[in-house]
Amino acid sequence: SPRVIATDEIGKAEEVEALEQMLQAGVSVVTSVHGNRLAELQTREHLNKLLSGRFFERLILLSRREGAGTVEAIYNGKSMERLC
Repeated sequence: SPRVIATDEIGKAEEVEALEQMLQAGVSVVTSVHGNRLAELQTREHLNKLLSGRFFERLILLSRREGAGTVEAIYNGKSMERLC
């Protein structure tokens, strides 16, 4: 089975469910989700399930404020502590 899977833009219930199964199987996942703030993502039922389950090592919020890929914040995915 794969060690790492990369996906683009998750959000639908079936996508989140498949991602949850991969994570529970020990597969590392790199994925993207569109949103303006972490608090906004937490209001999405299916995404919040993954966020509150502490499945992610890191959450990196990007914007276009200073050009595409501007890092706005990095969070520890296990504690939800903002690292920078």
